[in-house]
Amino acid sequence: VKFRHDTLKEFLKVIHVPETIANSDACYMEHELHPTTIRQIRFLVELLKSDPRICERIRQNTSRWEQQSV
Repeated sequence: VKFRHDTLKEFLKVIHVPETIANSDACYMEHELHPTTIRQIRFLVELLKSDPRICERIRQNTSRWEQQSV
């Protein structure tokens, strides 16, 4: 269960979901998603974290989208 929770929380943090929301959403999602889905999300998280440029682009786009929705 810890692996599932940590994987989902890390994914949500990579896409810039605030920490408290990421934690509560991960708690919910860990019980609903298939193990194969969790594994694929882990692969995606590792890929994204392996390239700081991708993480920076996600951060920039998230900021831009947040500003547009205000």
